[in-house]
Amino acid sequence: MRRNALPTLLLVVAVGYGLIVAVSQRWVCDDAFISFRYAKNLVDGLGLVFNAGEHVEGYTNFLWVMILAGGMWAGFDPIVLGQWLGIGFFFATVLLLWRAAPTPLPIAAVGLALHWHSGLFASCGLETAMFTFLVTSGLVVLMRAVRPTEFALAGSLWIAATMTRPDGALFYALGAGFVTVLAVAGRSVRCWLAYAAPFVCGYLPYFLWKLAYYGYPLPNTFYAKSASEANVQQGLYYLRLYLQCYYVLLPALLIPVWCLLRCRPRAMLQVGACRRALLLLLCTLPFLAYVVWVGGDFMFARFCLPVTPALFLALQLPMRAAGPPRRVDWVVAALLVAGSLLPAYPAQAIKVGNPRFVGEERDHYPAWYVEANRILGRRLAELFAGSDLRLAIGGGQAMLAYYSEAPYVLELHGLTDEFIAHRKLERRGRVGHEKVLPLDHAYLRRRGVDLIVGPLQFPGVPDDRLGTARRFEFRVENVPFGSLERRFTNFARATLLTYDAGLLTRVTGRQDVRFGDFPRYLDEYRAAIPSRPAAEVRADLRAFDAFYFEQNDDQRRRTGLVR
Repeated sequence: MRRNALPTLLLVVAVGYGLIVAVSQRWVCDDAFISFRYAKNLVDGLGLVFNAGEHVEGYTNFLWVMILAGGMWAGFDPIVLGQWLGIGFFFATVLLLWRAAPTPLPIAAVGLALHWHSGLFASCGLETAMFTFLVTSGLVVLMRAVRPTEFALAGSLWIAATMTRPDGALFYALGAGFVTVLAVAGRSVRCWLAYAAPFVCGYLPYFLWKLAYYGYPLPNTFYAKSASEANVQQGLYYLRLYLQCYYVLLPALLIPVWCLLRCRPRAMLQVGACRRALLLLLCTLPFLAYVVWVGGDFMFARFCLPVTPALFLALQLPMRAAGPPRRVDWVVAALLVAGSLLPAYPAQAIKVGNPRFVGEERDHYPAWYVEANRILGRRLAELFAGSDLRLAIGGGQAMLAYYSEAPYVLELHGLTDEFIAHRKLERRGRVGHEKVLPLDHAYLRRRGVDLIVGPLQFPGVPDDRLGTARRFEFRVENVPFGSLERRFTNFARATLLTYDAGLLTRVTGRQDVRFGDFPRYLDEYRAAIPSRPAAEVRADLRAFDAFYFEQNDDQRRRTGLVR
């Protein structure tokens, strides 16, 4: 075999491996169902909202939601669409790194194709792979940009990244600084104007629309996740886990600095290795510092993926730019392949559990779990079709909100609710889920929340004075548990947060639904009042008010309870 064919063979094998990982490990993250619900409501004519009539920017991936909405309008399942689009963007990034390689041995493309978590998150239904592709594309174009059209393309790609995820603004701003220096040094503003045009013509109109539509300059999730408050200790832990796992990327943090120390200042502005080193440094270290500042993410590796291609590009900097690969280049490639295939996976930290709540997100959402929630959600949609069912959901239940098609859903961590998102942060906890509304909070009653499905896993669980009156059960069939092969038919348990007699009338008398007759319970309670202590009756009445009387006009029964 000819020596110059070996790099191509290596790339083909690596891409094949990456394809197997991305396709065989397909999954869908619960957070993706928030985007799915926004997209569905847009297609249904309700607007870009989570709940009809509430303009809250509970997503952070505008362009991704618009693409999903277009696909849903055309009849595609958002899960399938999101998975295959993500896989497509992942391999488009690998192809981009191959085409952008300044060396005959494309180790950046090989490294990314072998990178387990890049392939894993490609199919999760979130915008991660698309965002990574746009960030990497803008970087590659700016490395080679000479003409105004090329600067305009780089600016457009990074503006698209910003509209895909707000932290893309960091790349555009750093690029603007580089282009400004370039324009001043060259005494020409044409490249600067070309780079700025996408911001003026694209992002600015979008931002003004968003501000008018939602009322805030940043997504609601920014306030819900307390991103304005530094969480450096947590962020350092998150970054350390990633670099511990992918130790092969550690030299990429220093190689650009080493290259720049050998460059003349003017060479950093000219197309070549020095400009590449400067831009790689600008695109990796500030972003990783941002990841540290916000505390990283509860999903292991995800927040580091957007700059992972740039880190692989940094590993290419010292390699031979022309001619057949040298022996040392092959040694570097061999070490890269070995390090990618044998990561120091921090299983004890992210599999067993840790006090910092960083975990392997895919493990929480196997196919059977998604299918079970689909069945539960569809069953609720069937039972309460045409009603004003108002659900509360917690972490891991966005898929239930999507499948139930409930007109109103309150996400208890505030991702899609303005009131919860702007509450004061009381204590640190799981990143992105630190603001939790207790189930006994008056806000739930003001919003008329009826039901929460699943176990009560939140602080402030309503007191037990109501006994079994809160129990609501409905029959479900062929629900998987533990695997798609193991299924059961039984009654699923939910909890009534309030008792809406008008809503429950719809399912009264059905054999497949069980819940207590609370008005009858009140009549029995009233008959026994003479034997009850007055303090107990007053405490019970407060619970009855919150659960029943505030939602139902039943003054006759309430008057009979007052002593």
